[in-house]
Amino acid sequence: MHDEVRHCLKAILPAALQHAATLPPDEVPFLVWTRKGSGWYGSHELHPVLPIAGPLSLEELARPLEQVMSRHHPEHLGLVGTAHAGLRLDAEYLLRNLVYEVWDRHATLDVSGDVIDSLSSDFESFIDATQIRIRYLAPIVNLRVEPVVAEIPLSSFVTIKQLTDADVSELYGGRADALGHLHRPEQSGFPEYAFVGVFDEPKRFGFDGVWPSQQFEQVQAQLRRAVLALRSYGSGPIGYREVHLRAVGFCPGLVTTITGTGEYIPLGRYVLSAGGIDSFRAHAQHVAARLHPALDLAISRLSDAEVRTSPRDKLVDAVIGLEAVLLHGGQRQELRYRFAMNYASLVDVPAERLAKLAVAMGIYNCRSKLVHGGHIADSKLVIVGEQKLTLSQAAETACEMLREVVKHFLPEGDRPAFCGQQYWEQRLFGLTHPSQ
Repeated sequence: MHDEVRHCLKAILPAALQHAATLPPDEVPFLVWTRKGSGWYGSHELHPVLPIAGPLSLEELARPLEQVMSRHHPEHLGLVGTAHAGLRLDAEYLLRNLVYEVWDRHATLDVSGDVIDSLSSDFESFIDATQIRIRYLAPIVNLRVEPVVAEIPLSSFVTIKQLTDADVSELYGGRADALGHLHRPEQSGFPEYAFVGVFDEPKRFGFDGVWPSQQFEQVQAQLRRAVLALRSYGSGPIGYREVHLRAVGFCPGLVTTITGTGEYIPLGRYVLSAGGIDSFRAHAQHVAARLHPALDLAISRLSDAEVRTSPRDKLVDAVIGLEAVLLHGGQRQELRYRFAMNYASLVDVPAERLAKLAVAMGIYNCRSKLVHGGHIADSKLVIVGEQKLTLSQAAETACEMLREVVKHFLPEGDRPAFCGQQYWEQRLFGLTHPSQ
């Protein structure tokens, strides 16, 4: 930032704070949320807020800043932001936001010179930066961790974090006179956890930029992998519906919500045991690594199946995922028999293989009837092994079979053993495969 702008800002910011201090704060009701036990309770609290633009006019004070900004940083007097959001800035708006920033950080305008210097430094960083750091928060639908943990780091990009009272109040509370414009949680109530992380976006001027940006697409890819990890680790519908973005540090106006992931997440319950967190984190790292296409397809189909509302679609998705692994190699004869035998061969206890064979036969029979135009009413019982199940129960069984197969091969990444020559034959006859 040019020295002339720096000196000008340090000269006028104390005067702007003094002017704002002459206006009494408004007492405004805010809806705030507090976690009590297993539920959330809302209440209205009066919070002091500074007057908005009309009463807090800084036009006269901002004129010197306007002049020096026009000479040295004219690109910041116009539309400034990222590919996600931007605002048309002028000197008065910038100065007013600096005043609001002091109030938000310290709840007073009577601050020391050190505070003014610190804020001036933040303003300089905003002007000089070629990128804007953004914090994202994506509430996770249906997740429960028992007992509760504060956070679960998955990678340097994604952490699962328990939402605090402040987080929930920011997302679903706020000024009572503006609640009609705030996003409200759907169906499942307030989420307990969220995916959080940070990423850097290029600062953009004017209307230059492509949406979605490459940086945000990378974030979405990380979130998709985190969701795949959850769905392939445990049962139950889980995912996220929107991503909330907020700039880190001083950056006027960059707050936005991106809704619609293109995926419906039904009501349900997904429970992650706190005692199994280390196991889940290892599982998530495997899912995020490079995978063989067949294994990747199996995980993707399991993910799709977990949020299906139709038992028919859930079962078909799960069996497609199973086929990608159990029938890998291209042989198209005796599909049902090889499907069931290969699945049974993964059981290490020989005495249990016959029962697994019968279960796999029953699931594949359901699959064959459905994909060839047949109908199975959910009230009708189908034979799966030694049990008679509804179609919904059979679909859940197919998902658990697929989850078992995925976990068996997932640590092998892009070189799973089932790709080896005569792998399944050696499993069937109890021989040790060279790749194991």
